[in-house]
Formats: sequence, structure tokens, C-alpha cells
Amino acid sequence: MQLWENDHFTFLPPNSNERQAFIAWGKKDAFVLNETNPSDIQKLNQWLAGKTTPVFGYISFEAKKLFEKNAYTNFSSDGSELIYFFEPVHVWKEENGNWNPLTPSEPNERSGIEDFLSNYKKIEPSDLDEKLVFEMLETKKSYIEKIERILGDIQRGDYYETNFCMPLQALGSLNDAFAHFSKMNNATEAPHSVYFNGENLQLLCTSPERFIQKKGNTLISQPIKGTIKRGANSIEDEENKTVLRTSKKERSENIMIVDLVRNDLSRIAAKASVQVTSLCELHTFKTLHHLISTVEAQLPSKITFTEILAATFPMGSMTGAPKISAVKHMEKIEMLDRGIYSGTFGVIEPNGNFDFNVIIRSAVYNKEKKQTTIKVGSAITHASNAEAEYEECLLKAASTLSIFN
Repeated sequence: MQLWENDHFTFLPPNSNERQAFIAWGKKDAFVLNETNPSDIQKLNQWLAGKTTPVFGYISFEAKKLFEKNAYTNFSSDGSELIYFFEPVHVWKEENGNWNPLTPSEPNERSGIEDFLSNYKKIEPSDLDEKLVFEMLETKKSYIEKIERILGDIQRGDYYETNFCMPLQALGSLNDAFAHFSKMNNATEAPHSVYFNGENLQLLCTSPERFIQKKGNTLISQPIKGTIKRGANSIEDEENKTVLRTSKKERSENIMIVDLVRNDLSRIAAKASVQVTSLCELHTFKTLHHLISTVEAQLPSKITFTEILAATFPMGSMTGAPKISAVKHMEKIEMLDRGIYSGTFGVIEPNGNFDFNVIIRSAVYNKEKKQTTIKVGSAITHASNAEAEYEECLLKAASTLSIFN
């Protein structure tokens, strides 16, 4: 058996110094929250207490209902739980270029890790794997009609920014999910990528975006708003950077969400500690340029993980503002619930530090249904053009879709 074929295998690749890299597999213990036990959310804090090794897991977008009672109604249909964390049997962590075990290691375990790290970028899907054909469930005509409806909502003052998402789906077995992730990861080298193989779903995520990170008493959020493709050559690339930097629409979207994040963090932060340490900073990735802002806050010493989630989840970059109104309207018009998409996957360390991404640029495989789902979205404001937003969604989906062709 290859390392990635283990049940409850997760890999946070060493793509960037911005985030710690991990390899973990095996399930020693798990915390599961779903539609049958939503009131158990506070038990998560108890479950985390006393853990001596990092735990890994996800929070589905549909977990939003846990923190805003009676505001939201959707449930997860992609096979994801509302919240799922597992304590691995084996954990390895990368530090300063060296990989070290955080759990008692077995004979030959290091050689297995070294072999995996030497070869994971070279893995290719086998010829036996089905070629998945994705169907865009939202037609261009329907998409444009919905954007026009959203613009009407904004004009009436129902909300002033929202994130509208559309799904693509393919039926068929995804036998080499990790190989597809490897191709996605090679193509993007996104700093917040993750692969997760669970009981009923596999997550292939090449996210460039951090949701929240806790380091000591500092909480950091880095919303992305503003996207443009890389140029075909260095001259065109610089031109595209200038277009993005100077775009009033893209900067406006980013600043709106920064204001929302500042407000979220202020609900739990020490007085006068919320700061925007960078605003609309241009970041370059292999296929795209993005505008990223950084908001930081100092936390009081006695605050629980669920209290932090209640203040900040779901993340502003995937909701809109005002958050509740924007999401409630999107629930009515998006074709599918988001499930794990635009939720978050991350790691919580024994000292209480954690790091969570935003689940975008991803594919989710439901093992039971033999169904792979990709979702894409974009921010809509009064300045949005429906045709341009549709093209932006296609651009975001392109790198993920190309892996399955």
C-alpha cells in the first residue's frame, strides 16, 4: 500500500514558507459533528483539550448554521460532515527543511516518508482511471440571469457584496485521487494546498488563501479579493499586474471584505488591537495574480476555539457583506449547497496554535456516489459585469479541470 492510500491520510505539502507542512495518517480518535448532533459543538473544545499531537480536519461551509442560529438552512450533500477532526496515529512535520516524527515511529517509517517526498510530485494517474467529463450545472444564460438578480438585490440595499458560486460535476470512479492532486499541486504550488482521504470523501485542494491562523495570542486573517491571469510573457505579466493593482472594482471588493474581517475579529479581540497590516497587496502564483490583505488582532488569554469560529466563520471572502443577508440570498439561488467547498481545512497543534485555509480551487470526490464536484465563485458588487464574472469563474476552474482531461 502506498502512503496516500491509507484511510485518514492528509498531506499539507511544503509549497511555501507561509505555512507549516505535515504528513499524517491513521485515525486514533475523531470528533464528528453532523445534522444529528449539532448541539454538541461545545464538546469540540473538550475534545481538543489534552491532545498531545496535532489534529487535522475540516469545517464544512454548512457549519455556518451552528454559529448563527435560525439564519441558515442548507445541509451538506457532498458527503462532508458539518465538522470533522481526527487525531492521527502517525504525524510528521517539516521544520527548516527537515521532516521529523511527532508520534512514535515504526521501523522503516522514515524511509517511507523520504520515498514519498521524493516521488509525490511525479505520480501520474494510471491508464485505468476513468477520464471524468464535467458538466457545468449552471448554464451561461442562467448564470447571467442570476447575476442580474443579485445586482437588483444590491441596488435595493439587501447587501452590498456577495460571493456567488456555481457547480460542475462528473460521475465515475476517481481511483487515483492523489495522483490528480499531485498534478494540481504541481500546476499551482499554492501555499494552502491540502489532500485529504477520509472515509467517504477525498479533498483535492490547491488553495492560495488563508482563512485564519493563530500564533500565540495573535490571530491573522488574509482574505483574497482580486484576480487576474498570468501573462503569456514578462511584458504582458507586468501589464496584468498593473491592471489588477489599479482596478477600482477589485480594490473595492477587497476593502469591503477587509472591513467585514475587521468587524469579525473585533468581536473577540483585545480592545483596540485589530490592525490591517497590509491592504490589497499583490501576490503572484504560478497561474494567477491575487490581491491579498492581512488583518491581525490580539486575543484575550482565555478564549476557546469555538468562540473564535463563532466570530469569524464563515469567512468574509466567501460570503459577502452584510454576511448573514448575503449568504441567505445565495442559499436561495445557488444550484447546490456548498458542502465542504468554501469551508476550511486545517491543523490544530497541542499548544493551541492553528492554521486554516479557505477551501477553493478544489475537487471533492464522494466515494459512495462516485461523484466528483468542483465549485467556483466570484465576488459581486454594484460594479460587476455578468459576462466578466462568468469568465472569471471559468478562469478559476480551468486549472482544476485541466487535471482531469
